[in-house]
Amino acid sequence: MRFTAEDIVKVIPHRPPFLLIDSVEIIEFGKGGVGQKGLVKDDSFGDFFDTYLPSKRIMPRPMIIEAAAQTAAFVVAGERLLKEGRGNEGDAGGPAAGVPVGVPVGYLVKIGDFSFSGDAVEGDTLRLNVVLDNVFGALHKFSVVAEAGGVEIARGSLTFSVERAGGGG
Repeated sequence: MRFTAEDIVKVIPHRPPFLLIDSVEIIEFGKGGVGQKGLVKDDSFGDFFDTYLPSKRIMPRPMIIEAAAQTAAFVVAGERLLKEGRGNEGDAGGPAAGVPVGVPVGYLVKIGDFSFSGDAVEGDTLRLNVVLDNVFGALHKFSVVAEAGGVEIARGSLTFSVERAGGGG
């Protein structure tokens, strides 16, 4: 099942230019998915190509990790919101602004053992494969593999504390 940026903003609080994924293909809600970002200059993302190592035209590596985190957040929270036909209305009231009470909200608590073997450059399509490895209470640990131009460029793990918006876990 594939979801567009229009769907994603109903689930996570990020907005352009900090919404770093264009689409998510869900393998299984709550278990895994693949986020995708087209790295094109005419997009709101273009400023990064002009200011971060302009001679190389690469996506900053911390932003690749953030894009993977946004993908994982959608994998965890997306099913319930979309089934209920509700979503994040984009309030500016805090980290979970606009998320209906009782919907899962993930807070990144750990970036684990990320290593980079390449770069995502202007013109590439960044693919972010996230798979849930383990759940311990509110903690959800995902494995991440990032690819650009069909080649693996990074791998690591992300751990989230997943809480229910507006009312505990």
